[in-house]
Amino acid sequence: MTSTNDARQCEYWEAEHGFRRYDHPVVRAFATQRIQFISRHVDLEAVRTVLDVGCGAGVSSFYYEQVVDSVHGIDRSDAMLADNPLPRERLHRGAAENLPFPDDSFDLVNAWELLHHVEDPRCVLKEIARVSREHVVVFEPNRYNPALAAFALLDREHRWILRHSLRSLRRLAEGLGLDVRVARVVGCIFPNKTPWILLGGLKRIPFRLPVVGISNVLVCQKRGRVR
Repeated sequence: MTSTNDARQCEYWEAEHGFRRYDHPVVRAFATQRIQFISRHVDLEAVRTVLDVGCGAGVSSFYYEQVVDSVHGIDRSDAMLADNPLPRERLHRGAAENLPFPDDSFDLVNAWELLHHVEDPRCVLKEIARVSREHVVVFEPNRYNPALAAFALLDREHRWILRHSLRSLRRLAEGLGLDVRVARVVGCIFPNKTPWILLGGLKRIPFRLPVVGISNVLVCQKRGRVR
């Protein structure tokens, strides 16, 4: 089965896909659920700085900024960065494989739905861990969700969804020396696909959804130097 590659990924993210804005009601519900979940496992009041890797158009950046003093974002897509609501001086253009920051630069480093868009997820996660001072948060699509599995098979640019399970993500993080504090399957709101008319009912479903939730999440703590 033919998969995607790095060049195709670059082209994909410079194109227009009709994604919803960061302030769309469905996107707001999706992101708010995630921030609330993270806040149950990380004291966000004590977090002063966040780096949002693969920040795109601001779906995660904007909502972190509601609770953290200083949020920076980095992405290699000019088109996505143009729509990100963070101040321009806190947006950076660059590749996740080679983050342009010193070791231990940010209290928390965040990556939502990034690893299935890169050729070498270990390299990217190692860079994420390197620039983190303490916390690493990663969300990735759950390949065991039937809708996501079908989407990955049909859409070449999302084929790499099928590489990762919650177990393999955990092994990847632990292999780099990260202490995985939380590993869960969560969520049922698709930010760009869920009809807004269904939102009220979906928000009542528990965020933690073992096996069939749409996302795998790791909340990790850094312990010493990344391997």
